[in-house]
Amino acid sequence: MSIKLSSQPQCGDTSPQAIIITKKRRILEPLLFFFSSLVVTNPNRRTILSGKDKNRIMKDDLKTVLKDKQRRDSDSAYDILKVLIVDDEPTVHDITALVLKNFSYRGFRLQLISAYSASEAREILAEEGPFALILLDVIMETDDAGLMLAQYIREELRDPMVRIILRTGQPGMVPQRQVMREFEIDDYKEKAELTSERFDAAVTASIRTFLGFRRLEQNRQGLMRILDAIRHIESETDDENLADQILEQIEGVMDRPNKSKTGALLVLEDKDSIRIVSGRGDYSEYRDCGLETLKNQNTARLIKESLDKGFTTHDSHHIITNIITRNGGRYLAYFEDVHEFGDMERYLIELYASHVNASLDNKMLTQELVDTQKEIISTLGEVIETRSGETGEHVQRVGEIARLLAESSGFTLANKELLLFAAPLHDIGKVGISDAILMKPAKLTQDEYERMKSHTSIGYEILKASKRPILKMGARICLEHHEWWNGNGYPSSLSGNDICIEARICAIADVLDALRSKRVYKDAVSLDSALQIIKEGRGTQFDPNLVDILFEQRKHVEEIYSEFTA
Repeated sequence: MSIKLSSQPQCGDTSPQAIIITKKRRILEPLLFFFSSLVVTNPNRRTILSGKDKNRIMKDDLKTVLKDKQRRDSDSAYDILKVLIVDDEPTVHDITALVLKNFSYRGFRLQLISAYSASEAREILAEEGPFALILLDVIMETDDAGLMLAQYIREELRDPMVRIILRTGQPGMVPQRQVMREFEIDDYKEKAELTSERFDAAVTASIRTFLGFRRLEQNRQGLMRILDAIRHIESETDDENLADQILEQIEGVMDRPNKSKTGALLVLEDKDSIRIVSGRGDYSEYRDCGLETLKNQNTARLIKESLDKGFTTHDSHHIITNIITRNGGRYLAYFEDVHEFGDMERYLIELYASHVNASLDNKMLTQELVDTQKEIISTLGEVIETRSGETGEHVQRVGEIARLLAESSGFTLANKELLLFAAPLHDIGKVGISDAILMKPAKLTQDEYERMKSHTSIGYEILKASKRPILKMGARICLEHHEWWNGNGYPSSLSGNDICIEARICAIADVLDALRSKRVYKDAVSLDSALQIIKEGRGTQFDPNLVDILFEQRKHVEEIYSEFTA
């Protein structure tokens, strides 16, 4: 194949015709190398069709069509990388597409997208990115259009990963060292030097570098997802949703699409049994049930085998990872549809499992300490109430009624739980009141009543120095639970919202249960009578909004009395 150029201008000729011929030669000369290299690599290429050759060509064309179809079918097994060609010469696009037609690298094929100006390239970058490689001309609508586009990609789009190969037919106008450093160009090629082999090598090197950078970025993002997941587990206070959170976070580490459709199970093996604690996708019906209830017995078998092995197992269909807890129990997470799962994803899952293991251990230890503190506090409240002739059930009911009112008052889950355990401390100050006053069956004298009222301040002084949230809340409840909404209470004559809401809640819960309970100085009254007395104190002794909530929740109040009455 040959291309005949126009007659060359003489040296020093500056006529318009000479300038045009020079520009055309600069454009066409590089293409000669492309065409010549293609001719060398395709020695049977036919340029003349006559006689018997026509039938042979038709057969060859049919074979070519079939081969192209087979290649397209096989492309479905490849991942696609996008390449943007930016050049104002259509012929350059055609030749580039021809050279890269069958390009593949380690399971990747290229999708070529054309832009015929730098401005068009900007639009394509915004709409169709990200790209693995940009083949960039320099001189297009302006002499530096390509360089300005490269600067835009690196500085404004902040894309350090895409590889940029600068292709120029006028190297004298574009100094290689300067542009590669100033514009972060990855490779610089003169079009006149680009044979198909050299071009293929340059593209291969760029794709290899891009994939390496992409892998590093994926690993970085995977590690960030692990850290976020661990921080979330450590800060989460809702243990009831812990199983769902673990499944969600493992899926997040894997960065999987269509998460809700993925078949997944979280299984807990403790000393006595193997049970499913949470399911997703095809297994969403399974929750808090034995593994033997699983209809898919093959899945059940795989889970048991993985528990026996004690390490992560993975094939083209599933991945199973183990999370061992401090007390000897073990979580097992099972995920289906993981055919695109690689060694790095497996490593990230194992890394998550090892770290969430430590976080779960810390969470369980912390929870054990919290549970111990709550049990001590609850027992202490019961002891105080028993000393004053009341039963331990009184403090339990006060706590439950307080939590019920808090739930309808917008409390967070954490604060509801705090109130449940802080409310029983409301009368802890009675430890400083003599038995003669506490157990007196007759009406108290004025002096005795004043002494009894001091239990609010005594309780506050006992608890105020603590930094524990339950005890800090308990201190305020002790001090303020006998304050009245209209300011006629004690010890500080606070009114309205100046009384902390926890104390206002406990005031209602305490009086309601005191009315319902037998004392040495009085008999118990019915729930209807107790609620009527509370209603009469609405807006005077009690917060009117909380009184309304109490009546709205009457059914639940009855359930509390049914459960916590001997």
